[in-house]
Amino acid sequence: MRVTFLLSLLTGWVLSLCSAADLQGSVVWNQYLTAAEGLSPNTAVELNNGEYRTLIRKDGSFVIPDVTEGTYVLRVLSKTHFFDQIYLTVTPSSIHLKPYHPSMLPVPPTETTPSLPYPIQLVPVVKIQYYEQPQGANIMGLFKNPMVLMLGFTGLMAFAMPKMLASMDLDPEEAKEMAQMQQRIKGFQNTDWSEKLAGALAGKAAGTENAAETVDAQSVHASGVTSSGNVNARRRKGR
Repeated sequence: MRVTFLLSLLTGWVLSLCSAADLQGSVVWNQYLTAAEGLSPNTAVELNNGEYRTLIRKDGSFVIPDVTEGTYVLRVLSKTHFFDQIYLTVTPSSIHLKPYHPSMLPVPPTETTPSLPYPIQLVPVVKIQYYEQPQGANIMGLFKNPMVLMLGFTGLMAFAMPKMLASMDLDPEEAKEMAQMQQRIKGFQNTDWSEKLAGALAGKAAGTENAAETVDAQSVHASGVTSSGNVNARRRKGR
């Protein structure tokens, strides 16, 4: 019994080795990756989250040896570029490849099921950017700024409003009121509020000093009156 069991294990192992295949492939150069120098040295290809793994060579090719019959998800471990994952099925007679979609359940391929080309072609989809590239001056972005739009609208109204009012037929009284309103607006815009504030503060300080001087004068006057009253009282006592 034991000999039969060992022979069956040995036979299964030999058959698995006979049905194992070497997966071959390479990286396809494009605008995102023009040469192998753009890849980091530890860029690797793995099946089923590390069940099989191999590094990509300097020329962009790779070989995963002795892959047994079954279904696998191939992905590229790269810090610089992103690659699409591939769903592959290894059989004794063929290797079937198709794009991998996490939301779709794998369906066993048939003889008529289309397959991606073999050897495997890994196409970089995008280059990973870890730092945001500084942007240059953008004139259109400047015109989209709300503050610039508000300033432009204000300047346009200040330039166009007098011409619009001049072209309108207004009563003399209405025209006079509009002119007075424009004068008040101009005066309000041309007012130097810093000088007015400084003047108000200076006036307040001057008023405080005048009040202090008045209090001091009253105090001096009161003390003088008190002193004169004391002198008169002493004179009366002396008499």
